[in-house]
Amino acid sequence: MNKEEQKKPREVELNIELHKNTPIIIQGTPIHIEGKDYTFNNIAIQLSPEFNMFLDGNNNIFTRKLYIKRENVSKNKKIITETYFEGNKIPQNEMQLFNDYDHIFAMDTNYKDYNGKKNCIGMIGQLYKDSTNGQIALKKLANIKFELDSSCKYNPEKYTWCKFIEFLCSSEIKNSRIALIVDSELDCLQNYNNGEPILNNHKLPKNMKFVYASADKRDTFLNWAIRQCDSAAKKALEH
Repeated sequence: MNKEEQKKPREVELNIELHKNTPIIIQGTPIHIEGKDYTFNNIAIQLSPEFNMFLDGNNNIFTRKLYIKRENVSKNKKIITETYFEGNKIPQNEMQLFNDYDHIFAMDTNYKDYNGKKNCIGMIGQLYKDSTNGQIALKKLANIKFELDSSCKYNPEKYTWCKFIEFLCSSEIKNSRIALIVDSELDCLQNYNNGEPILNNHKLPKNMKFVYASADKRDTFLNWAIRQCDSAAKKALEH
């Protein structure tokens, strides 16, 4: 049995935060929902080339999760990617990120303990999509080296994130739409996207959003990018 045959089934979960008085239009037929803001969870939609659905309003929020289907329902879902979109078009796959964001970066941090310290290195790359053939490329952008006490309980990933966000906020692209691919703090990312502090008083600007991708899987270009950053950070620590 080859690896493809052994691969466990994948499922997509689509969560929509729908603003009030936003018509849902399916196959040209509008469905009106009025009143307070609504959140629709676990919408089962099988997307096909003939499928046509959008929301008549640009301020709606979509969270698209790709995960491994578990036979044992008592086990937690293994999330492969969790992507965040705004607008009125239902996201069919992760490639839509290139339409929704002007710049996409991937970040991963590794560390090793030495003499009571955590020697850390964060690796950062930028994703590009070729407009002619659609191929995806990852360009190494920077690495961030820092040291923490071994007793420090903070996740070293957050230090890399905050340092790079500081850099972006002082760069020429500070007002662009920016997606930051990470593989940590999954349960907190949406809170950070909504303005909660990441570390101390560091917050994510409104034009930037975190996107989650697991480095353990190979399903999408997001997972591939994180794996590349993870591998580069590990190699850098060896020297």
